[in-house]
Amino acid sequence: MLLYLFLTLPILLSGCSKETEKKEQLQKSEEAKAINVKIPPVVKDKCIMCHDVFKRKVGPSFVQVRDRYKEDPKAIEKISRSIKRGSQGKWGRVAMLPNDVTEEEAKQIAEWIMSLK
Repeated sequence: MLLYLFLTLPILLSGCSKETEKKEQLQKSEEAKAINVKIPPVVKDKCIMCHDVFKRKVGPSFVQVRDRYKEDPKAIEKISRSIKRGSQGKWGRVAMLPNDVTEEEAKQIAEWIMSLK
């Protein structure tokens, strides 16, 4: 029995280290993506508390928003309206409150979201 434990322990540990290694690589790749994305100042000031570029926070990630509206010719208009007026029920139960931004700022944020790669 003791021999079995000594033979299997290295196998178990190597599996754990590989899983940890994969998680670290994924985290590094997400960080690398985030580093390459230039976030406009208005987004940093108004949006980052509830939204992230790649991961869902309180609200959807900007990439999720882009993906939902990528085929919609009125995407900029719809996103701008939601930013300016707020919205509810599009992404779950939590409402997005209206933001204190100008129409032009809302449009700039929407254009930036739709430009994400």
